[in-house]
Amino acid sequence: MSGFEVAGVLLAVFPIAINGISQFIEGAETIKHWRRYRIKLENYAAVVESHKVYYLDTLDELLIDIIESEDDVATLLDDPGGSAWLNPKYDQRLRRRLGRSYDVYLRNLKSMVDAMNTLCNKLGVSVTGKVLWSAYSSVETELKRLKVTLSKSIYDNLLNSIDKANKDLRDITHQNRYLEPIREKKRSRRHIEDLQLIRKHAASLYRVLVAGKAWKCPCRNSHMASLRLESRPQRTDSRLPSTHTIYTFRVVLSTNPSLKPTDHNFPRWQEVELRSHIDPSEVDIPTNDSRLVKGVRFAPDPIDLAKVLPISQQLSGAGLTAETIADICTTLHRVQKTNEIVGYLADETNGNHHKHYLCRANTIPVDEPQSESLGEILARSQHVSASFSLLRRERLELAVILASSVLQLDGSCWIEPRWSSYDVLFYNKAHGASTPYYRYPYLLWKQCSLDTHPSSGYSTPGPIDRTIRSDVLFALGLTLIELCFGATMENLRTAEDDDPNTFIAKLNTAHRLLNLVYREMGDVYGDVVRRCLLQPFDVRELSLDNEDVQQQVYDGIVAPLTDALNDFLGMSKIR
Repeated sequence: MSGFEVAGVLLAVFPIAINGISQFIEGAETIKHWRRYRIKLENYAAVVESHKVYYLDTLDELLIDIIESEDDVATLLDDPGGSAWLNPKYDQRLRRRLGRSYDVYLRNLKSMVDAMNTLCNKLGVSVTGKVLWSAYSSVETELKRLKVTLSKSIYDNLLNSIDKANKDLRDITHQNRYLEPIREKKRSRRHIEDLQLIRKHAASLYRVLVAGKAWKCPCRNSHMASLRLESRPQRTDSRLPSTHTIYTFRVVLSTNPSLKPTDHNFPRWQEVELRSHIDPSEVDIPTNDSRLVKGVRFAPDPIDLAKVLPISQQLSGAGLTAETIADICTTLHRVQKTNEIVGYLADETNGNHHKHYLCRANTIPVDEPQSESLGEILARSQHVSASFSLLRRERLELAVILASSVLQLDGSCWIEPRWSSYDVLFYNKAHGASTPYYRYPYLLWKQCSLDTHPSSGYSTPGPIDRTIRSDVLFALGLTLIELCFGATMENLRTAEDDDPNTFIAKLNTAHRLLNLVYREMGDVYGDVVRRCLLQPFDVRELSLDNEDVQQQVYDGIVAPLTDALNDFLGMSKIR
């Protein structure tokens, strides 16, 4: 049984034992020879009743945030050991809360259950709490059994066992509740370390792929790149240096089927995968890294060498080699295999030492892929049947991906400061596909050219724009509102929002709808939208290049959206 299930069984045993002892006392009152044992029986009942109260207090502290509502808590307490205690999501949350204490906690629960069952058995109480008077052969026999039951050794062994286990449960619960915010802060900090490296990789990839010298073909000005947006998974092993983590980027490229400039009318679409890391010759694994060695380890967990070794060493160990890619176009036309590294793009500008290993993705290259923007999908959903609308789960998943991507890509030139849902694309990557695959959003095309420079794409902001401290976060807030209602800001606008300045009209619409967002998607989602729009972050300058801002945005926007999605999917973590 799971820990949560055993917790419910233990709660169910208490009333059985207390009721059994009470009936035993009532029965003993009718027999003259048993009356002198009544005080000991009443003491049993009082001690067990006290331990029930202690255990309920422990449960109250333990179940905070594990159970969503007071009604659910009442359901559990009204039916101890019932079907509600079998819900696997509750045990998942319990495991997360207790961490390494989970097994010890479960052992103490089982110890209490065993002690309580033994007590009931010695008192002749059935699993239903009924005293088995009909099984008694004689008053003398039961008197002898009762003497044994009430002996000092039985009292010490059983009630002391219950007392110790109950105290251990209380201490473990209290300690883990105290440590929980500290652990969450450490996890969040590790996320920011990963995020900072991802931002560096993304900026480096833009420099070499879009604005770099990787295109030397005659048709280089016709090539375009579109980056896939992702909610990055975090490292699970904090002992590994983050600089040796390999991050994968997916990019759709628009290329020509040959190097002949006359073939410009026949663009070819294909997807590539770039595995980015920092050159190991510049960053080595520290032998005295505190994350790798922490005190004495009697049984250390094995570390996957594929995660520790630089990718160049992994290739060497597999008998493969990778060389610098001089021209992407030539390389991709020469190599047809998928998921096989064909070389790397090197970025050594401004002291950087990033390498991006390139391979074809396993998607099917097509001549004219169909694409549709998120804005077009949301606008279309207003005029067609509901079957064309994004499901609530899809909208939450996209919200998490977009929020995470803003933190990853802002400042890398991949995403514009004032982006919108029309800058988020979905592609049909197989022949005959009729609808976009909503799970994998991409950014609007970037032209690959040596003359490519970052551009905001917007005119100089007017006076009212100065109220927006971060354009990229405000744009995220607008898109989250669109995902909330499944409609574009233009379709959500009413007459009271109208203004000659389109930006001000969107601003008016967003503020008017904020309270409705809370009603539609809940408090967590509503708070995230409010933070994106009003940007109440306690910093002098709201720049996502600032580590403190990154931490606040992650904790206030990305993490809550992830929790909201997990809540919807039934995989909530403890907050």
